[in-house]
Amino acid sequence: MGSAGRFAIRKQHEPVNTIMKRIIGITKMCVLCACMAFVGLACTGKPTGPLVTKEKVIHPCLLLKAGEEDKIRENLKKSEELRTVEANIFKTADAAVESEPLERKKEGKRLLGVCATYVKEVYALSYAYRMTGDEKYLNAAVKRLEKASSFVDWNPSHFLDVGEMAMAMAIGYDWLYDKLSDETKRMVEDAVETKGWDESLTGKYQGWHQSVYNWNQVCNSGLVMAALAMYDKKTEKAQQVLDMYYDIIKLPIGEYEPDGCYPEGFSYWGYGTGFNCMINASLVSAGWEPYETPAFLQSAHFYFNMVAPSGVYYNFYDSGSHELPKAGFDPTMFYFAAKLNDPSLLWWEMKHIKETPEQLTHRLLPSVLVYTKDLDMSNIPAPTELTWSGKGMTPVYVTRSACNDPNAAFFGVKGGRAFISHGHMDAGSFVFEANGERWAIDQGSEGYYTVESAGVDLWTMTQKSERWDLLRYNNKYHNTITLNDEKFISDAHSPMTETFDTGDRRGAVIDMTPVIADAEKATRRICLFNEEVLEIKDTVQAKKNSKMQWTMVTTKETKVTVESDSRILLERNGKQLAIEIKAPIKIKAGTWPCKSEHPYEKADATCVGFHTQLAAGQEYLFEVKLVPLK
Repeated sequence: MGSAGRFAIRKQHEPVNTIMKRIIGITKMCVLCACMAFVGLACTGKPTGPLVTKEKVIHPCLLLKAGEEDKIRENLKKSEELRTVEANIFKTADAAVESEPLERKKEGKRLLGVCATYVKEVYALSYAYRMTGDEKYLNAAVKRLEKASSFVDWNPSHFLDVGEMAMAMAIGYDWLYDKLSDETKRMVEDAVETKGWDESLTGKYQGWHQSVYNWNQVCNSGLVMAALAMYDKKTEKAQQVLDMYYDIIKLPIGEYEPDGCYPEGFSYWGYGTGFNCMINASLVSAGWEPYETPAFLQSAHFYFNMVAPSGVYYNFYDSGSHELPKAGFDPTMFYFAAKLNDPSLLWWEMKHIKETPEQLTHRLLPSVLVYTKDLDMSNIPAPTELTWSGKGMTPVYVTRSACNDPNAAFFGVKGGRAFISHGHMDAGSFVFEANGERWAIDQGSEGYYTVESAGVDLWTMTQKSERWDLLRYNNKYHNTITLNDEKFISDAHSPMTETFDTGDRRGAVIDMTPVIADAEKATRRICLFNEEVLEIKDTVQAKKNSKMQWTMVTTKETKVTVESDSRILLERNGKQLAIEIKAPIKIKAGTWPCKSEHPYEKADATCVGFHTQLAAGQEYLFEVKLVPLK
């Protein structure tokens, strides 16, 4: 199948000029990627030929073609880190051999935990069988394929569950195809068709089709992979699934524009992007074209730079439910390192492998070895980039004083809006760390299940939503300013209007005016000064006489001493940080708790800052410095 054949999977009614635009875009992409090393990508214009046609599917066609196991074996000889990864894959596979497949048991409205376990176990077992030929892995995988096929459904009301289970089925079916009985094949084919494709194409739970975020990517992933693996058996419906993918995947891919800054935040980049990469790699290995853009590829730099020197990531929005979340290991970065031929993107991941091998439990772990089968892993250079910023729906700026020093200074600041998937009322909010301590924190999210079980409407983003009553979600408990105790305007956007580097100052300007109802003007100019001090200058003008609250959230373990209305001292783990305040009017510095009376809220932190009164129409400049003390 040539280029024309590959493009034939798109809907027949699509205009010719639209197809040509996509062809031109992909042609440009090939030019951009001329130096990229990723198996199966034919930037030379000479594709190796498809493994998937309506006449025949050559198995395995997903991710790792027949014979490519030898490439992995060669890489394993050269890399101790990759051998550690494989050891953990086998640990998962061996544990699965000794256990029974999970039953269909939901947690609240989700079956996701069960489906994710099936992905993890089937992927590991299938890898283990391909690399060893040991039938104990084959037999354990078959038990899981048959068990999942027997489920009454894969919980389409929470369609992420369907996407993940379909991925497990697709991988097991494709990688073990020649060893499966005809009965098992039919069971899997029928289950994917009725519990996956039909639910997606004609079922009542199709809201994810319009999703511009991770739901679209994750739900599409398993359906598309199964469509490739079963294309010759159920061509018509497989074609419909692939048509659907090309029609709707452009929605989330568009959210990476213009420069890869991912709107939902760090952890949701990993989820949606990770499953999207599984689609892309599967399409490429099958000889088809993925829908991919330069901004999507550049998003790897967003993810990489959100991790601070301490290893704690910038957890804005719902990215984690802990105040100091350490970045975990993510196989997705190996896709981008290979695709961009940039091993430096793996610096954090290789550090994880060396220092915390017990944490290599990601369900997509075998992808590490698949993605890097043609990448030279002998030298992973240390990063050198100090600053990264991105625009788009959620503009973000981060910078650090050094790359490889765990005690280096680091800050991040963001704009954006609350009315976004997993959003918070946090425009202008920042994080700051120095001397190995995260002083200004973001509390992340509450546990979804606990909040939902209490009957709280967590997923309505309108102004009066109960979501904004939760402490972790509203502006009063983020590192920003609040007028008259009012919540930010949920659907207003706070832009990043400037970034700057003057030599001794690197930073950005966030315009918070649109989100603060009583503000005539509210801008925050924030920067790292002399590689160690965080300098914040807030210019505020109120429409009416107003009360202003300036907030910085820190951990509950931090000792706070309010020395005066111009100086607050923070102490933790034998280290100190001074907050120095310069105000044009009288203020009252202080501290107050961030702790709810509701049992479903686990927020438990300390707020520091000041309160003051603003006269209507008067412009004020408040200057705050966070000074690490030696």
